[in-house]
Amino acid sequence: MKLFKSFAISFLVSVVLFGVGHSAAFAADPVITSISPTSAKVGDTVTITGTNFPASSLIHIVSPGITPMDVKPTTATPSTATFIIPFGWATVAGDAKVTIGPDPAWSGYLLPVSNEISLTILATTPTITSVSPTTAKVGDMVTVTGSGFNYAQRLFAYYKVSTLPQRLTLEVGAAMTSPTSMTFKMPSGLKGPITVFFSTPTSIPSPASNEVAMTVIPTAPILTSLEPLKARKGVATSFLVVASNYDVDAVFTIDNNPAYSFGWTRRACGGGNGDNITCITIPSNISTGPHSFQLKETDSGLTSNSIQVEIIDGPSIDSVDAPYWNWYSIGGYTPDSTIHLRIHIRGTGFDTKTAAYLDGGSAPLAHTQGGGLLDFDLPNTLVPGSTHTIQVKQSDSGAVSNIASFTVPQKPVTAPTPTPTPTPNPTPNCQTDNCSVSPIPTLTPTTPTPTQTSSNAALQQQLVQLITLLLQLVQKAATQGLLTSSQVLSILSSIQIPH
Repeated sequence: MKLFKSFAISFLVSVVLFGVGHSAAFAADPVITSISPTSAKVGDTVTITGTNFPASSLIHIVSPGITPMDVKPTTATPSTATFIIPFGWATVAGDAKVTIGPDPAWSGYLLPVSNEISLTILATTPTITSVSPTTAKVGDMVTVTGSGFNYAQRLFAYYKVSTLPQRLTLEVGAAMTSPTSMTFKMPSGLKGPITVFFSTPTSIPSPASNEVAMTVIPTAPILTSLEPLKARKGVATSFLVVASNYDVDAVFTIDNNPAYSFGWTRRACGGGNGDNITCITIPSNISTGPHSFQLKETDSGLTSNSIQVEIIDGPSIDSVDAPYWNWYSIGGYTPDSTIHLRIHIRGTGFDTKTAAYLDGGSAPLAHTQGGGLLDFDLPNTLVPGSTHTIQVKQSDSGAVSNIASFTVPQKPVTAPTPTPTPTPNPTPNCQTDNCSVSPIPTLTPTTPTPTQTSSNAALQQQLVQLITLLLQLVQKAATQGLLTSSQVLSILSSIQIPH
């Protein structure tokens, strides 16, 4: 057993210090003496010649700026190995370094690899022979067939929007699984005739493929949601849009009427950009009530589904909160002697020129305004339990809202009592007032009861036991060399034995 342990330790030390690969007990390092051909492109067969090639080996290819790749030889002997430049290698010409070594799956990473030998990778020009189908709509799968396809390439399409050529990436090269074919899903934003071709990003110049024509079948846009669903005549309104399958020149229409057509501004009415925002000024001559809003393509004329938006004329009352009595006037923060009947009106189109009228009267009610909420003071002479109507009106345009009703609640019995303000005590005048100081009370010492004396004695006994235990621990630590003599003296001097 001692001999085995000694051998095992010596073996581990030799591995750490010298490496297994240089032990005379293992095979000699592989050596590459030549490579043929010295230049090749993706798909070409290359042969390396040398000595001591592993029985199960991998070819390792490294090139600056390119992810290294391991290739399994198609044929291998101790002196030759043949491999194919793999699909997915760079399309740009450049110098690569080739080594051969053991397959990690068979031997692990301890055995050595060979020297490096240079190989020039030739750029490949992709070629498209066919596209199927040649006519497709958004969402259809299209297969491109040809040769020389590579990971570093992208598939693009040229198309026109408002007579200007546009370039759209159809699919990244990583989606390709073969140097001869790839499949992509037709994206939205394309229309009419397009040309499809392979190329590489501008940072990696490479010859582009030939172009193949195909046609995109136009499809109608889809309008998923539109907010708000209520807008006021003659007012610029910011709409939040959720849509798909539309082009950049699509427009909004009302009731599919060319006279009510609005470009997609991608900007809110009050400022702020956003692809899902548009500002539409509702025509002042449109009728009130529900109207259909659509998204329409300008070239094909295809129109999306409709979403109903209610057009209102002037202000609109959405709801009336239950009235309540209180003792505070509009804008007041302290109670007064008059009870007030307060009501909240919620709706749209409210501004500083909005007034409210009770039961069709001509005198506006006093109010405050904040966003979509109006606060009004009703006459405190209204009879509890009676029902009344209220309506709001724009003082400038004369536009009136719908009519809402409410019921007057019961009055409270008493008013809240104001909190009195405390009166400060006046400073005494010692020449006229009695400024004598009250005598300090005499403190009489108390004699502890027998119960208290017994309790104190018990606590003192427990404290002595704890201190004794601490001294034992200090003595044990000092005996084992964990504490120095100066540390022991410091601890003992800080302990006070109770009497």
